Amino acid sequence: MLISILIITYLIGSIPFGLILAKFFGIGDIRKKGSGNIGATNVARLGGLPLGALTVLLDAGKGFLAIYLTNHLASFEYIQVAFVGIIFGHVFSVFLKFNGGKGVATFFGCLLALTAQLFIIAIVSWLAMYALKRISALSALTMLLVVNCYCLVMGIMPALILVVSAIIVIRHESNIKQLYK
Repeated sequence: MLISILIITYLIGSIPFGLILAKFFGIGDIRKKGSGNIGATNVARLGGLPLGALTVLLDAGKGFLAIYLTNHLASFEYIQVAFVGIIFGHVFSVFLKFNGGKGVATFFGCLLALTAQLFIIAIVSWLAMYALKRISALSALTMLLVVNCYCLVMGIMPALILVVSAIIVIRHESNIKQLYK
């Protein structure tokens, strides 16, 4: 059952909504434009805020759906596998030759399905940093730091959140290098 959940959530996570929406709305292959990323930030840059928002909703929705359904059908062990599977699928999509997005919106969706408290902490920390610096990647990295600190202090799934956050941080490597410069 664990392997089935991992495979199913990985495949759902692999659906590249940003790329699909960009092609559908005539923007073309966003992997060859802007930052080259398939995520909401690049979609919004190239296709406008409404299209970027739709990408966030769909990417967050797949994270929410994976965790919500697993949470209602199985034990916490299965939820952990679903969380890792959906994020891993999003950032290393089988449909994109194991490339993909950064995983932030999908992470938000997963948190919302797990606990509103963690979701609120995540979204508020992301929004606060974005209001200060207007840099999406910095906002995401700050949010991950805040969420990990909170989970560690409160003893709320610290290992799971750390593993998933590490995957997202790895995908932000180029952004981290740019921020450092």
